[in-house]
Amino acid sequence: MLKTISIIITLLFLSLGIFLGVLNPSIVKFDLIYKVVELPLSILLAITFSLGMLLSGFYFSFVLIGKQWEIRKNSKKNNKLSSEVVELNKQLSEVKNQLSQQSLPNKTNEITSL
Repeated sequence: MLKTISIIITLLFLSLGIFLGVLNPSIVKFDLIYKVVELPLSILLAITFSLGMLLSGFYFSFVLIGKQWEIRKNSKKNNKLSSEVVELNKQLSEVKNQLSQQSLPNKTNEITSL
C-alpha cells in the first residue's frame, strides 16, 4: 500500500513538472554572481525544486538520526531503571516478609501470655 501511494505521488510530481515545463518555455537570465546563464524557466524551476527537495531531505535525515539517537539513549535509561524497579520491588517484598515473620512470634507470645 505504501509503495502504491509513493508511486502515485511520484507520478503526480512528474506530471506537475511536465506541466510546468510546457507552460514555461521562455528563456530567462539567471545571475550566478560570477556568471549570467540563460535557461528556460521550466528547467530553472525544476533545478530549484530538486535542490529544495535535496536540502530538505538532508535536513530531515539529520533530524531523524538525532531523534533515533535520543530514543536509543532513553531506551537504555528505561531498561536500566526498570531493572532497578524490579530489584527494589524484590527488596521491598523481602522486607515485608521479614517484618511479617517478626510480628508473628510477638503475636503468638501475646496469645500464650493471655
